[in-house]
Amino acid sequence: MPQSRDSHVSERPMQEIAERVAEHAPLLLVYLDRDLRVRFANRHCEKLFGHAPRDILGRLLAELVDASTLKHALAHVAELERGNQAPREYVLRNKQGARKFVQVSATTDRDAQGCSVGYFACAGSVALGLGELVGSVVCEMSALAAERGVRLETSAEGVATRVNGDPRNLRQALARLVGAAIERSHPRSTVRIHVGENEERATFLVEDEGMEPVLGGHLGLCISRAIVERHGGTLRVANLEAGGASLHVELPRVASADAGDQS
Repeated sequence: MPQSRDSHVSERPMQEIAERVAEHAPLLLVYLDRDLRVRFANRHCEKLFGHAPRDILGRLLAELVDASTLKHALAHVAELERGNQAPREYVLRNKQGARKFVQVSATTDRDAQGCSVGYFACAGSVALGLGELVGSVVCEMSALAAERGVRLETSAEGVATRVNGDPRNLRQALARLVGAAIERSHPRSTVRIHVGENEERATFLVEDEGMEPVLGGHLGLCISRAIVERHGGTLRVANLEAGGASLHVELPRVASADAGDQS
């Protein structure tokens, strides 16, 4: 009896293909057993965090992350058990200790009886377009500026500049800086907002024409500085000789080679 074309594809080659897909996928793929012990990690683990898969295989998640992250992961597992597969954002550290903001999608592995035996997870870093982020902040702040009679002037170099981070927190930090500049400004003055980049850093500059000097203990600036520093960046505040202030943020820039795959 003639065999179908598909029957010539044996299980072994298909298994090899599956193994190659898992190993070479452009995302971190991990399998954890019921005890949250790492049983599989593909080689993207080394690209994302600097750890070869062999460095983490057989280790408990509790050995690999801090207490706060473990608590976040346990809450994630509890949601998975309830059937909620919504992705979650994590703040993890690479081998050099630098923070990486990653989005983790996961699902439960169940046996024939429907009992959980482990968890499949995939993760990729969160790369944000700084220009888009700033654009949304300017739109949000335009009503406040109009109310106070302040003009917002924007410019950009390297509009495709991307940074790694938590979009909500970064947006909050930038919005506080723009909001502080508007509140310091007098009617018919201008707040200038500039996005740029250098070799390794993305830059965000806000300049206003306010008459009063900026105080270092300003609550909004303190909150923004804490968020920026948490993302590996810096915030510099300077009072200009001609009046007004300059708020200058620098953040680690995602290299263009990584921007396409968000790794």
